[in-house]
Amino acid sequence: PMLRLANGRKVSCKAIGIYYSTTTGNTEAAAEWVLDLMPGETSEILEIGQATMDELKGYDGLIVGAPTWQTGADTDRSGTDWDARLDDIRALNL
Repeated sequence: PMLRLANGRKVSCKAIGIYYSTTTGNTEAAAEWVLDLMPGETSEILEIGQATMDELKGYDGLIVGAPTWQTGADTDRSGTDWDARLDDIRALNL
């Protein structure tokens, strides 16, 4: 099965990485729900803090789960590993 990315490209489900970070467990549960809804075989879900940039570069697209918790800080706003990875992920050509 194929998925259409935001940029209009169609890619295999295996080419989509599903990553999350959570403070309460709810975002992990949501990532598992998304995985269950994906057609065909897909990658496993992984916590973003355990991923390497080389792994992320291997995908054509990412489905990300980020908590809506807001720390009120000017930086590191989510209080999760997404804060440290966001700028690197923005630089990827997905």
